[in-house]
Amino acid sequence: MENSQGKASTRAKNKYNAANYDSLRIVVPKGRKADIEAFAKEQGESVNGLVNGLLRNAMGLTEEDWKKNTDDE
Repeated sequence: MENSQGKASTRAKNKYNAANYDSLRIVVPKGRKADIEAFAKEQGESVNGLVNGLLRNAMGLTEEDWKKNTDDE
């Protein structure tokens, strides 16, 4: 039974993520992944958090505006 609970929770998380997030894949030069992960860690961020913050700042958006679903507009 424990196994089926794990599968149900995974399905629930996947459903939530699909409804609330878009996914991007970025490609960096070979060998840079470790540098980026180390830099993010030094900044107290995950790689995802770092990329989101950099994009938000570059686009001149507040954190509140960044989190808005623009598909609804």
